[in-house]
Amino acid sequence: MDYTINELSKISGISTRALRYYDQIGLLVPERISSNDYRIYSGKEVDILQQILFYRELGVSLDEIKNLINASDYDKEKSLLIHLEALLNKQEQIGVLINNVRKTIESLKGVTVMSDKEKFEGFTLRAVIGQTSKSDNKITAELGKAELNLQQMKGLNKGDIIPLDKMMTESADIMVNGQLAAKGSIVIVEENFAVKISEVINNFFDLDEFIEFDRRKDEPIDLFADEKLISKCSVVIVDEHFAVRLVEAV
Repeated sequence: MDYTINELSKISGISTRALRYYDQIGLLVPERISSNDYRIYSGKEVDILQQILFYRELGVSLDEIKNLINASDYDKEKSLLIHLEALLNKQEQIGVLINNVRKTIESLKGVTVMSDKEKFEGFTLRAVIGQTSKSDNKITAELGKAELNLQQMKGLNKGDIIPLDKMMTESADIMVNGQLAAKGSIVIVEENFAVKISEVINNFFDLDEFIEFDRRKDEPIDLFADEKLISKCSVVIVDEHFAVRLVEAV
């Protein structure tokens, strides 16, 4: 079925202004322009728009989305499976937070007693080492997560050290433009962070290849909690465990 820009806007919830911008940057180009200068979109463009919105939900930039969906080796089914996994992970965390709110309400009513630990279920911190570029792709690797409650987060001071759950040489996911590309173990090569590839998900890497990142030990990284930037930190290693030292509160 074909749609005008106004019709596509209505079924997708995306403004006509945004659709025109997508056309302008070459992200979503209509199938044709009608004799009266209307943009006409076919089922193919509808499917592409759905993919764009999936990526946007995961926080991927428009430039990165354009590179991904226009790549010669773009696999729509694989992309959907990655979207599904990411959304299921997000759903799981939201479910924990919803349960937290419900238990808190019951606690306020005196229906149940909530432990201090239960009050902060669903909040996690994560640290991601720096990025590198390879064929204009953004490559990142996650160091690990730490369980901190809100009170502990608010009480963080400059210089505080937060242990993460990842040890050196433990498995790490390698993300390329927001998609899982490989698995490997984090190592340090001459004070630089690197990942040795142990499993290839797509053809970006070779087995046993070392991917060096533009991040050195003690250089600042962003620290996130529930997808929100909390602070700037530096990465340190404590007893073979990765940890972050608070440098600047955001």
